[in-house]
Amino acid sequence: MKVNNQRHGSVHPLITAVEGTENCTLRLLRVPNIDVNCCWLGMSALMYGCQGGRNAFVNELLKCDEINVNHQDWAGRTALTITIQEGNGELSMALLDRKEIDLTLADVRGKRALDYAQKSNDSRTLERIRQRLAAFNA
Repeated sequence: MKVNNQRHGSVHPLITAVEGTENCTLRLLRVPNIDVNCCWLGMSALMYGCQGGRNAFVNELLKCDEINVNHQDWAGRTALTITIQEGNGELSMALLDRKEIDLTLADVRGKRALDYAQKSNDSRTLERIRQRLAAFNA
């Protein structure tokens, strides 16, 4: 099966699998050369996983060196801002562990991850973002 072949306008199998069983998505991630950065309607597979609280799937995606953790959808949201909005501290911390995470990205309203974290009840995520920003600005 050629999982990366998409007809124009069709949903990539990896994104479709996010709505399926955890076992199905994890098996699909083991397919050689799977496009882990595939998108549908502006959102990446990583973002769909974050939005759906699919922790095991997201953690497996984050093991892929080629994963783009900074992809922005049409509204400028990232996987990190989605996890903060969803209140998923575990995934927020996993994303913040990625050295290439860009905390300066803003959505179409000018809001950054720090702004989302300040509105959340997740003090751990807020503190980690502040630490990362302080190190970046040092």
